Parts: sequence; structure tokens; C-alpha cells
Amino acid sequence: MQPPRSSYLPLPLMHLSFLFTGAGTLLLGPTLPVFAQHWHLRDAQSGLIIAASFLGLCSGAISVSRNLRLTLLRGYLIAAAAFLMLALTSNRPGGYPAGIFAVYLLGLGLGQVTTSVNLIAAVRYQAPWRRSSALSLLNFTWSVGAVLSPLVAGFSLAHASLFALLIGFSIFATLLLTVMSLLTPAIARSSEPTPAALHKLALLPLAYFFAIFFLYGGLEAALGGWLSTYTLRYTSLGIAAAAYSTTALWAAFAVGRALAAVLLRSIPERPLRTAGVLLATLATVALRGAHTGLGVGACAACIGLGIGPFFPVTFSQLVAQAPSPRQAGAATANVGLGSAVFAYLTGVISTRMGSLHSAMITPVLIAVGILVLCAINIPGRHETST
Repeated sequence: MQPPRSSYLPLPLMHLSFLFTGAGTLLLGPTLPVFAQHWHLRDAQSGLIIAASFLGLCSGAISVSRNLRLTLLRGYLIAAAAFLMLALTSNRPGGYPAGIFAVYLLGLGLGQVTTSVNLIAAVRYQAPWRRSSALSLLNFTWSVGAVLSPLVAGFSLAHASLFALLIGFSIFATLLLTVMSLLTPAIARSSEPTPAALHKLALLPLAYFFAIFFLYGGLEAALGGWLSTYTLRYTSLGIAAAAYSTTALWAAFAVGRALAAVLLRSIPERPLRTAGVLLATLATVALRGAHTGLGVGACAACIGLGIGPFFPVTFSQLVAQAPSPRQAGAATANVGLGSAVFAYLTGVISTRMGSLHSAMITPVLIAVGILVLCAINIPGRHETST
């Protein structure tokens, strides 16, 4: 069966969707201290909020249906309702239980939107380099949203309130829902060619993508979640300056995706992805020996530059295997699962060994594992560039 024509979207709306989901996904980080203050939370309770977000993202990816348009609109509806629910509970001392549920719903909605748009873009292009390039540009836009998220949150919290920030996101999600619900029926009647069919993927290649996405999510979280803390403990920088190491990571992450969109015109997917992972692996090893702010920042930038193209290129390779939308969603859900597992595991190892420096062996081992998987030919269907 072929995806319905109603699953098509104009490219500008795809980029707008990813700008929104990137900002919405990363919004929890800069606002978590405010939630903790309003709800009088301990660190363990704050940790449950992060876990609820990852669980929601996983659920959103898994719950993608064959009707991509319906999944996309449903995701926006859920996200709009979740932002509204968070806004209404944000100032209530007893709002924590409802807030946990709202954060889960938010992840669910954003996960459905992100996975749907990735699939809509991926099945539109048949040539591998075109598909990877388009996905790299889209995910670059997601990264821009992620970088802008703390800036938007900081400005709003300084000049308005958390309630106003969340209401603003809810209104924006509602506007996107309205625009897309009005435009997609017209797009469905267009003469745009139908993309290649999607089928069920065999167990072996599906397991390969489960594993590689799981490790990728773990690398992203083990580094992104702990980099500022590592910088603060092992360099002379203060709290504010230490946060710039994470900024360097995500900014280079976005640049890596933008460069990939250009380089894929002349470099095949597999060598480009392997070179990026190798750069990230070497930089992760070097990070454990960096003891200055400049050194940590340089390592962070190299890591971001290296792993930035990984998801869009790997997702393109997944689509080349012709999975069903549900299988593709289940595979990408492992990014969130790996993030939750390895972010927590890094903290556990740090506590037991009494050293975050020792615990940073975790992302090194993850990066090596990804590098090994990159060297393996993907079992199953293959395609050639056209």
C-alpha cells in the first residue's frame, strides 16, 4: 500500500513544524528549575519529569499510523492541549501529578509530529542523496529550534512568566494545527507523484536500526545532559560560563546537519556518516583529557559537528529498507529510550565511582559501539544512488 496523498506537506510547513518541535522538546530544560520551585520538588521528582518527557517521545514515535496526515494533526492537537495543561498547573503547589501527565502528553504529541514529518519528507525523495539531504536540512531546522529554545525561555521568564510562555506555545501549536488541517486536503488533490510503497521490514535489519538508534540517543544524552556539569567540575569556569560548552555542542550539531545537506551531493551516505561518528568518537576520548574551558568547548564542537548528520542520514537508510510507518516509528523511538537509559546510567556510575570524569567513559564506549555498527553492512534491502 502507498501512503495517502494527504500525507504531503509544503516544505516550508515541514520546516516550521521542526522549528516548533525542536523548541518544544528542549523547552523543559530551561524551565525545569521554575517548575521545581513552584511545585517544591526534590531532584528525584524533577528527574521523573525528564523521564516522563522521554517516555512520551517514545510513545509518540511508536504510535505513528499509516495515515501520516492524521497522525500529524493529532500530534499537534495533543501538544497544544499539553502546553495548555502545563500552563494551568505551573503555578499550583499541588500541580505536580497533573504536570507529570502533561509532560508525558507533550512528548507524545511532539513525537508524533516529528516522526510523521520525517516520514513524509523521506518517502518523497527516491534518490538516497536527495532524501538524506532533505532530512538533514529539516533536522537542521529542528536543531535551530533547540538552540533558540533556551533563549526564548530566558527572555519570556525575564519579562513575563512561565504561564505566558506555555500559553504562547499552546497558541502556536493550535495555529499550526489549523493551517495544516486546512491546507492538506487541497494538497491531497494535487498531481504530485505518489512515493514508493512502504512495507514491513524483516527482523534482522529492524534490530540493526533499533540498536544503532538506541546507542545514538544514549550518546546524545550522556554528553548533552552532563557536559555543563563536567565543565563546571573539571575546569575553572563558573556556572554561567560552563553552560556555553553545551551551547557549543548544539550549535555545532546544527552546523553539522547543514553541512551534510551540501556534502551529500558528492559524498555517499555511509562514508559521510562513518567519518562523522569517527570524529565524534575521537573528540569524546579527548574530552576526558580536557581541563580548560577552551579545550572542553573545542571537543564539544567537534562532537556536535560529527554526530549532527547521524540521525537524518541513518533515518534515510532506514526508509531505504521500506519499513512500515509503525516500524519506522518504533525504530526511532529507541533514540528516546537510549537517552533515558544512558543519561541515568552515567549519573549512577558517577555516584558509585565518585567521579564524573570516570563516568564519561560511558559516552566513549557508546561512540565506539556506534562506530562498529556503522562498519557493518545494513542487512536487508539496498538501493543505489540515482
